[in-house]
Amino acid sequence: MTRFWLIDPAGRPETMVDAPDMAALPALPPGYAWTDVEPTPEAPALVVPSVVPRWAAQAAMRMAPHGAGTLFTSADAMVRSTGDPILVAWWEGGSEMRRDSQALAMLAGLLAPPVPQDAVDLLFVTAAEIAERGL
Repeated sequence: MTRFWLIDPAGRPETMVDAPDMAALPALPPGYAWTDVEPTPEAPALVVPSVVPRWAAQAAMRMAPHGAGTLFTSADAMVRSTGDPILVAWWEGGSEMRRDSQALAMLAGLLAPPVPQDAVDLLFVTAAEIAERGL
């Protein structure tokens, strides 16, 4: 007997059966398929925190390479080069960094090279892990 998996149109395994060979399996509607290759488990969805402590976000940025330095040095230079007192106050102040911040989205897009949103998500995940460990 061989183990077969029914794969749905989205490519997800739906059920598993044992049969002597593929010819013994029932016909399927369009989009469905049988496979004898065991599907790999899906990776859990990335849970991105909406808020992290500012110190942990900046620590994560100091660990992330960007250009010739780190993401922190690039972001710090970009913020200061704007001369915008509100942006500088956002960068320097507060106790937390919010994932939905318009300033964060603008900063990620202005950096050269720009920081993709999935990389910002990973930065927040890393910052949350740093915060969880504590000092």
